[in-house]
Amino acid sequence: MARVLIIDDEADIRALLRATLEAKHRYLVYEASDGGEGLSLQRKYNADLIIIDILMPKKGGFETIKEIRRLYPKVPVFAISGATYQGSKNLLLDKAHQLGAVRVFPKPFDIDVLISAVEEYLPCTAIPEPISNTEKETSFIAKIKIPLIIGIAFITGFILAKLL
Repeated sequence: MARVLIIDDEADIRALLRATLEAKHRYLVYEASDGGEGLSLQRKYNADLIIIDILMPKKGGFETIKEIRRLYPKVPVFAISGATYQGSKNLLLDKAHQLGAVRVFPKPFDIDVLISAVEEYLPCTAIPEPISNTEKETSFIAKIKIPLIIGIAFITGFILAKLL
């Protein structure tokens, strides 16, 4: 199962990304609120893709991206930022791209676009959950319930007709 590390100081952003990635694709998702915590989690879990905010307290995105590129050069990094644009350019995201982020997204971002980008880099793990025996039995009973009732009623009626 593919692993995604989200590094962002905004808990709401982390929660949105986690919920979407876990529900839609069942990725394993790890969260950090700053770059230092993120690097610690990366050492522990070796995420397959990292989504990182640029402006965070403590250890920020630029410094963390540089370190990720040095320590984990094959791990794709997506940078996100809510920083303001200057003209038609987001200079922070441009710099993140120069430092090695393979994709950049301004906040607020379109969650579907970001998830599509994740899908490009990670294998899709959205496989159906195995059906338990109880669910199989319930499903089978639901399918045969009405025909069974009709059949029993028919047989009962037939027997009663013979007896009377």
